[in-house]
Amino acid sequence: MFIQEDLLNENLLCKICTKRYLDPVIVPCGETVCNLCITDYIEDHSSDNNQFKCCICDEDHLIPAKGFPKSKIANQM
Repeated sequence: MFIQEDLLNENLLCKICTKRYLDPVIVPCGETVCNLCITDYIEDHSSDNNQFKCCICDEDHLIPAKGFPKSKIANQM
């Protein structure tokens, strides 16, 4: 029982701040992170206004004009 609970809790953690998601969004590589975490990361690490190098997959991605899509996990928390 504790193992399943630990795995569930681990899956609710942001890969940037390592805390429980706050306003989770999905980045282009499919990972879920806190909206503020990815926004701050892009602000600090973006080479231009339209693109950023992902801190999770290390690939270059376009920054969505309308923001990152909300994660469905947000409804489960």
